[in-house]
Amino acid sequence: MRNIIIILSVIYLSACAAAGVTYTSDPYKKISNAYQMVQMNRYIPAERFAKEALKEFIKTNDKFGQGEAYTALGGLYKQMFKNQTKAIKNFKNAIKAYQEANNYTMVGKAKFGLANAYHAGNQLDKHCDMYNQSIADYKKGKKLNPKSDFRINPRFTSFEEMVNAFKNKYCS
Repeated sequence: MRNIIIILSVIYLSACAAAGVTYTSDPYKKISNAYQMVQMNRYIPAERFAKEALKEFIKTNDKFGQGEAYTALGGLYKQMFKNQTKAIKNFKNAIKAYQEANNYTMVGKAKFGLANAYHAGNQLDKHCDMYNQSIADYKKGKKLNPKSDFRINPRFTSFEEMVNAFKNKYCS
């Protein structure tokens, strides 16, 4: 019995720990580590990395970094923890931070996440409008800085195509 408890404790702790990820003090690398942990279905360390990064971004007043951390947390809470209230709050914080950084391409990304959180939280009166806003802000951002971009779902060739696919599926 004692051995079973020890084995279960080791399994539990290894699932929560960020084993296999090199420690870094770089908050942008911590965001990358958070996404890596999500890919490995290790949500507790992913959340920890994102929160640690957010603290550093707030301390250094890095608005773009804050937007990145809030976006990562929003996605975690929406998808993995199924907590739409926290997801919506984090996506709204991301939008504000990206706006303060004057990066509207990323505002579009955060609004897309917010639209999906609204949909998952059955706030259907808000999600379709947010999809439209995400495209408008993305286009505005591309005009201001044509090189500003981010990774999207590889099944789509553009951000606009991806958002329109969600609109067509959920906003008919």
